[in-house]
Amino acid sequence: MSSDEVDEIYTRLLKTYEEEGYVNPKVALNYHVMELMEEGKTREAAILQLYRNPEERERLEKRKEMLEKKRLERERLVQEQRVAVEHQVNQLKEKIAELTTLFSKGEISRESYVTAVKTLEKNIEDLKPQVKFRRETTREIGEESARVVFAEPSAWWWLVPFLFGILGGIVGYIGVKDRDAYMASKLLWFGIIWTVIDVIVYYAILSYYFSIPF
Repeated sequence: MSSDEVDEIYTRLLKTYEEEGYVNPKVALNYHVMELMEEGKTREAAILQLYRNPEERERLEKRKEMLEKKRLERERLVQEQRVAVEHQVNQLKEKIAELTTLFSKGEISRESYVTAVKTLEKNIEDLKPQVKFRRETTREIGEESARVVFAEPSAWWWLVPFLFGILGGIVGYIGVKDRDAYMASKLLWFGIIWTVIDVIVYYAILSYYFSIPF
């Protein structure tokens, strides 16, 4: 199947996604294509399978919903754990404040005060890494489901191969391929074609001014 035929099927499939009521049809379609490509299919085979088999689209959509629910549930648990740890830290700080008040009134000795405060401060320091860990876990959860909510690449990416030719096409391909494999391929080819056009134009100019055989 030619590239033009695949593009035509992709356009028809995108129309189907629009009719099915997706908020962002292109993002949803690209997500489903990438899911099938991760299972070992080529982009062409993935598009054909989605076009011919509506049940495949439903399966992938359910998988996306499952990942989103899992992310939200884990974020809720992380938030609860973080609040619990911060509550413990605040309680320890209140105890230090109480000890400071008792020491200022002369109700406890300096040695007892210093020993108790050092112990409480150590407990606080032991709790801080737990808060940091849980915040990092929340970030990792976001990264896990990032492909579910990735944003559509900006049209400004076309300037990269336009300005830098094939090198820009490679940069554009790397920068976009995880969000829109179809656009990434187009950027790469645009960079290659634009480089060839530049070479022909430059050679024609040199031939005109310096009588180089064309």
